Amino acid sequence: MPAFTKAMLDNLGLTPAATTLQAVPPKEKGKAVPHTMVYHKNAVHQADLIFLPHDKWAKRRINTLRLVVDLHSGATDAEPLEDKTAEATAAAIKSIYRRSILDFPNRLETNPGSEFKSVFAALIIENNVEHRFGKKGRHRQQSVVENRKYAIGYALNLRMASLEQITGQTSRDWVSFLPTVIEAFNVKKCQNPSLWILPTRVHDVTKKAVAKCWKKVQRFASFLKNHATM
Repeated sequence: MPAFTKAMLDNLGLTPAATTLQAVPPKEKGKAVPHTMVYHKNAVHQADLIFLPHDKWAKRRINTLRLVVDLHSGATDAEPLEDKTAEATAAAIKSIYRRSILDFPNRLETNPGSEFKSVFAALIIENNVEHRFGKKGRHRQQSVVENRKYAIGYALNLRMASLEQITGQTSRDWVSFLPTVIEAFNVKKCQNPSLWILPTRVHDVTKKAVAKCWKKVQRFASFLKNHATM
């Protein structure tokens, strides 16, 4: 039997399979949007990296952030890194789970990057944690941590941009501000936004400069409040 031609498919009102497979699926709305349902804290965590400008902190040049999110409570913690090797990632995970915000989960979900293999994979097995690798390019499998990456990256970069407007100098100061952002997600409340945007070491800030940036500060506080409701 000869193969169906495009003209034959058009007459039948059908779409060729090749076209269907290559088409971008429509974006879901309302109840059709996929949801992540986890019923116990520290049952499932997602982890990923955020790349940021180089910041000098404790005599080190930090440009990477290791981020971990609990899928039940939304509890979030992060640790600055100098690089994205498996050894550095394993050390960062140890530091995160030594603190009181999160504990080793039953399952950890990550992307298939090399930083989550080797020494890191051995650490996960040692602590009896199931390690699930997401498929390459399937960002929705890491949707919760991807949302946190966007929100935290937005907050840190907005603060640096606002500082540059105020001082007229390049700002790469984000490591010292990181605990404030993490607290905003975990405590579900925001501190005085003027304290976030103005570090105590800046003494030459004028009232005019503060007024110019105040709208952006308010937008910043509102953004964090909206993304801390999970």
